[in-house]
Amino acid sequence: MTGTIGNLEKRLLFFLYRFRENEQELLPAETRLNGKTYWDYVLPALARHRCMDELFEEFGLLPSHDNLLYDDPAEFQVKRITARTLTEAEVVEQAVGQMEDDILDNWDCEKIVDPEIKAELEKAFWILYILMNIVKIFR
Repeated sequence: MTGTIGNLEKRLLFFLYRFRENEQELLPAETRLNGKTYWDYVLPALARHRCMDELFEEFGLLPSHDNLLYDDPAEFQVKRITARTLTEAEVVEQAVGQMEDDILDNWDCEKIVDPEIKAELEKAFWILYILMNIVKIFR
């Protein structure tokens, strides 16, 4: 699940104090009735689970372990991805692509990289080489 959240730090702080100490399994009725986006339901629910610890700590917030759902066996992975993270990944991907293009553009077709594989390929495709030569003769 992905999405954008405005002022994440402020919302996390609110969730930390409003929902982490909640002893009920269900979110409060007010929260369930007033939600407008899926984040209004998902974040308060996850705020009570250990999967959010890293995100809270990223903003200098101390997560609370005193919660009924903190040690729930369910596994969630919560990751904050910023525009900078996406941009950095794109730059790296483009650089790798450029290097691969350079390697292919400057490839020496006559160079034998692995003699064993060359021998295997020649053995497997020897009939094709013969047929190609026959076709050349009759052209």
